[in-house]
Amino acid sequence: MSKITKPKSALKGSKSDKKQVRVAAEAAEKIVAEKTPDTATDLPKTTVGTSTVDPAFRIVTGSYEHNLFCVSLLLGTSPVFSPIFHFTPHIQSIKCLATSGRYLVSGSADENIRIYDLQKRKELGTLTHHSGTITALEFYKRKWLLTAGEDGKIFVLRTKDWEVLAELKGHARAAVGKAKVGVVDISVHPTGRLALSVGQDRKLILWNLMTAKKASVMQCYPDVLKVAWNLAGDRYAVTYTTSISFFSPESGKLVGTIRSPRDGLYHSEYVSIAGKEYFAFSNSRGVIRFVDTSEFEGQINDAKNEFKTEDEDIDDVSFKVQPHATRVKDFSFIRPDNVPEADRHVYMTSVSTDSKLVVTDMNTRETVGAYNTGDRLNCCVMVQEDVELEIKKALPMPESDHDMSASESEAEMPKPSKKQQKRARQAAAKHKKVEVKIEKDN
Repeated sequence: MSKITKPKSALKGSKSDKKQVRVAAEAAEKIVAEKTPDTATDLPKTTVGTSTVDPAFRIVTGSYEHNLFCVSLLLGTSPVFSPIFHFTPHIQSIKCLATSGRYLVSGSADENIRIYDLQKRKELGTLTHHSGTITALEFYKRKWLLTAGEDGKIFVLRTKDWEVLAELKGHARAAVGKAKVGVVDISVHPTGRLALSVGQDRKLILWNLMTAKKASVMQCYPDVLKVAWNLAGDRYAVTYTTSISFFSPESGKLVGTIRSPRDGLYHSEYVSIAGKEYFAFSNSRGVIRFVDTSEFEGQINDAKNEFKTEDEDIDDVSFKVQPHATRVKDFSFIRPDNVPEADRHVYMTSVSTDSKLVVTDMNTRETVGAYNTGDRLNCCVMVQEDVELEIKKALPMPESDHDMSASESEAEMPKPSKKQQKRARQAAAKHKKVEVKIEKDN
């Protein structure tokens, strides 16, 4: 590679050499000044050395009509939606979605979990280890997948070969002909060592994922909907149909409450916007409210930490957007990585049973696009636009289609002990429905 250096006369030399250089530089500046337009309107339309990139990402939705739909969105002067795929992988409604890197998984009321490779746009196979409706799916990085269902069980799987490593038992199973009491939701701690689960059996369980055993059990109300760790892992929130409770995991005591007696609640999760943490939750009127979580850092059981969505004082600690006119079933966030870091905004996609997915710029709090899918939407996730290109570059050539890079350290979640492996094998043998079908390229 050639090395660019300055002429020696510009650094060292006689006075006459320096004078010649100065005269030449002044002459060059004069020529450039004569050719430079006086006003900005005289500038050419194309500018060399500068480029603008519009944010782009993909949205995947699941519906009551059993359909899985993916659309690409390019945000520019006007939003451009480009459908990627639309098919029916399940025979009943799709209840939940999760994505991590190249993988997308969908859970349905047909008791199956479908696995897709977004890099190759193909379905890899089906997981059938649950015997009830799939209620929650969550990845931890690219190595682990946690699944939960109405059968009252939680499974931990390794994404390299989709093997069941552990079965977490603690929730009651839904009885035939009676009210559903299975696992409603799960949330993995940011460290990957702990997890929370809630069920309609009135249990909130803290799991030690290192040992696959219960660390503690608390009581909760039967109308529980969601559970979520905050971004730092020092708080967690439990969402019910008309209220939200915030807890400290160290003391297990209540640190804040939000009540919504008039409007039913649906989805909720933590998100960081412009460096600030918010807790977002949706209701039956199409409103999504974002609460500043720092307002709940007061004393334990402090009455000042209780708010009602109908009172005006909640507006002092939150803001809201209304992308829909009816209930918001799910929403998801993304920061597109195809633009420079300084220009990245947080975008939210929300879905409703009105068949529309709406995209909102959370930095400006304005709607930037909407798309009518024609299906009653139930869940959604967002992925980067370059998922097919960038993942292909980042991962080494695998030995098989379903193999993943083993370069990530397993220090976050060590390999299970021999006893855990034995219990996992026994669980797999007991549940003969555990099956993974992998399709290979011809």
